[in-house]
Amino acid sequence: GDFAKARRYFLQSCSPETALDMHCDFLQWDQALQLAQTLAPHRLGDIYLKSAMQLEGKTQNEQALSHYEMAMRDHVPGTRGEHEALCRAGIARCSIRMGDLARGMQIALELNDPAVCRECAQVLAKMKQYVEAAQLYEAAGSYDQAASLYILDTNFEAAAPLMAKISTPKLHLQFAKAKESRGSYQDALVAYERARDLDSVVRICLDNLNQPQKAFQLVRETKLASGAERVAEYCRKNGNVAGAVEFYLLAKNDEEAFLLAE
Repeated sequence: GDFAKARRYFLQSCSPETALDMHCDFLQWDQALQLAQTLAPHRLGDIYLKSAMQLEGKTQNEQALSHYEMAMRDHVPGTRGEHEALCRAGIARCSIRMGDLARGMQIALELNDPAVCRECAQVLAKMKQYVEAAQLYEAAGSYDQAASLYILDTNFEAAAPLMAKISTPKLHLQFAKAKESRGSYQDALVAYERARDLDSVVRICLDNLNQPQKAFQLVRETKLASGAERVAEYCRKNGNVAGAVEFYLLAKNDEEAFLLAE
């Protein structure tokens, strides 16, 4: 009641725009838009933008998109850069949520704002649009997230160029296992090395790449017991008794070493 009275008072006073300010203060954007049409058309762009943000927060994406577009049309002169960027970011997010991925992604990429690209990528990832999300994460410089989604989508060609920029062992391990399962043993070896999974490096060298000397050197340098056991077995099968003894001793398997030495 008091609010309605105050509104009527201000509308009848010499400063009716104060009634508009009241609606804005209370985040009543529909009423604010109605008043602004006649009282302050120059404020429509800003009010449409704030209304769009509120609607987007309520997941009313279709109406939010409409208001973002209205805000673009009725922008405030002199603030076009920041205002337009906020509007276009909102249009990108809402377009994606409504299924127009191409439009949303194009706008996000054109804005060239890492924060907007990440926001849109998060929306896409929730929609299980992994490749599109990965592309926007990559554009934002978020290479870990991009590679993770490419790997999740088994798009290893897209993930491969990013792996050198990533330091997360878990991602390198995922990539290595995927590459190994597809018979790409050299790529798997590099990824296992980056993941610091030395047991797998030894195994790949011995079982798949015929690079025993690389495995021998790695085990000697790291004193890796599990790797030494595997190398010792390899040497034993291939008639290299001296090598088997050496690596059984490194593996702390003295019993096997002494049996072979006899």
